[in-house]
Amino acid sequence: MKKFTYVLAAMLLLASCYSEVAERYDDTTITLYPEAVAFNADGTTANGDESYIAAVNVRQGASESRQSWEIDSDSNVGWAETGYANYVSQYKSVKGDGMIEVVEKGIEVVMSPNNGYKRVYNLVLKTEDGTTKTFSFTQLGLLADAEVSVSVESVDLSYLGGESDPIEYTTNMDKYSYEIRYEGDQKDWLTVVDKGLGKVALNAAPWNSETENRTAVLVICAGTPDTSIAYAEVQVTQLKLDTYYYVFGSSTGITRANAPQMTKIDNDVFTYRGFFYDAGSNLVCLNKNGRSETYPVYYLAADGSIKSSDSEVSTSDISIAANGIYTLTVDFKSMTWTMERNIKAPTCMPDSELENYPVKDYPTADGGVKTWMTVGLHWNGGSSVGSIKLGSGLVGGHQTGGYGTPAVKTEPYTQRNSAYDTEENGGSVVELMAADGNTLASKHGRLYSSYEMITGVPNGCLNDAYQMDNPYGEPGETYTDDAGLTVELENILVATLAAYPATAEGDALAESEHPSLKLQIQGICPFGWHLANMQDWKDLIWAASQASQGSDRPINPSMASYKAIGGGTLSNFASILYSADWKTYSASLSTRSNAADAFGWNMFIQGWRLYASGYDYGATDETPRFYIAIPLMGQYTASKRAFWRMYVTGQSADMTSNDGFDIGNGSGGAVRCVKNYKSH
Repeated sequence: MKKFTYVLAAMLLLASCYSEVAERYDDTTITLYPEAVAFNADGTTANGDESYIAAVNVRQGASESRQSWEIDSDSNVGWAETGYANYVSQYKSVKGDGMIEVVEKGIEVVMSPNNGYKRVYNLVLKTEDGTTKTFSFTQLGLLADAEVSVSVESVDLSYLGGESDPIEYTTNMDKYSYEIRYEGDQKDWLTVVDKGLGKVALNAAPWNSETENRTAVLVICAGTPDTSIAYAEVQVTQLKLDTYYYVFGSSTGITRANAPQMTKIDNDVFTYRGFFYDAGSNLVCLNKNGRSETYPVYYLAADGSIKSSDSEVSTSDISIAANGIYTLTVDFKSMTWTMERNIKAPTCMPDSELENYPVKDYPTADGGVKTWMTVGLHWNGGSSVGSIKLGSGLVGGHQTGGYGTPAVKTEPYTQRNSAYDTEENGGSVVELMAADGNTLASKHGRLYSSYEMITGVPNGCLNDAYQMDNPYGEPGETYTDDAGLTVELENILVATLAAYPATAEGDALAESEHPSLKLQIQGICPFGWHLANMQDWKDLIWAASQASQGSDRPINPSMASYKAIGGGTLSNFASILYSADWKTYSASLSTRSNAADAFGWNMFIQGWRLYASGYDYGATDETPRFYIAIPLMGQYTASKRAFWRMYVTGQSADMTSNDGFDIGNGSGGAVRCVKNYKSH
């Protein structure tokens, strides 16, 4: 065993004189100098030494003892070894310049490298009078210590008892266990229900106290003593006996058996936030104190009152104006209810404007329908938004009003140039006009920047930065859409979609693995509507394929797949979307399908607006184009932030799709809205 000499430099101190003789004790103590240290995974000490050497000091009472000592024979293990060693120290004499060397009997500890988990070595020293002392040495390992984190810090359980919703947790270990630590006098009222690694539920016994809650703590243990152990705790409260209400009914899409408990905010006042939709009868029911049919049931009447279950439900049920997320508040003191819309974009199009937009139901492959606006959105935010409106009208010419590529791509301009804006937005650029004297945009749709279409913040179809992040969240963040779907955001590339089979099963798998494909984001659309998402476009392609059969330009149903969308070319799809007005402003349109009038989607030459080059490809351009952004993250790197898009160049019969509509420089495109639907 290798020995190391440690030099201790110290001044010799004169002994102090005491007026009293120190009291002596017979207790024997064993100490190490220096104190025990930790070891690294490679076997070195935390100080970087190859082994640990220390002097052993035995004292009896206040005096140093001359007792002999030894290393207990059980101390050595396969990966750690302890032996006897001389601990050498030096100090300088008060007189003279020489160093005085002291050699003391000590120990040396050597550790082998640790390729596993953290471990602890216990060294036992024993004196001749039988006194023992254990010294613990921790050695780190190459494998990570156990970790566990839980999705919630606390849960409330109903006094009725029963099984809770699953509690999710994450851990880097495949060994786990659960424990209930009870608080107070109440014991054994909880049972842990193992849902497999990563999920656990609690089953509570009924609780009939009218004065107090009862509490416990769920402890989730990950790992074992051999691997290291980590703990996470969840505070559990079972609520005292009280009145609670559960919401269900056709307008919620929730059955009585799965009805969620409403939140109590005051005596007799409860709230619930969720997606309500037009389901024909639109019934919203409230179950008292449970989900069983034996409990009293109430329902929301169209006049704002709460009716009991013995009233006539069919003649006075609730009327839902639009599909979307509401916060429902019920007051059983006054027997009334109210609903508040959840709107994230304050300048979204108001209900009063809806009558200006023709709509059409297009069938879907699963037997449903989707309702599209059959004209581009042309809401400018109204009179209250100031001099810069929401979006921009349509402009003719080629590369009109471009700022050029900025040197710093996150700071495109220090001030707005009025020469580049339309007259409506305080500038001098003249909008294109229709034959009836109205702006072309008011008939066919305005251009909106990517940021405007999501947030509703008016900026005249420009973004505040040339290079921007996603307006509704970054990859890895959680987002809840306007139909209640919660997803972890991700960027999806063309190659990702192109890899799925062009079948119903392949499309279903794509949506299962990438739920962002069907996000319903309201943005600047009216409440109850959303920016057309990727699933909407796939369904529209299917409707077009059915409508085009027997026409001069039939669309193969295989185009209605994520694989085809990821492939980039949707053959003949543009031909059935064209508006007849496209021909008025673009000479001829030989590729327009003879089924386009009946299909009635009315795609028009809106062009786009780029920050760098300005308005381009509009109605008077030699190469007219249509661009529309899909609010789905595509390319997402340090140098590019992009949504997906659909577009057509010139008068092509084909539509193009890709993941490259810049969030920033790719400023302005068309917006189409689709009515919300319950499909999650």
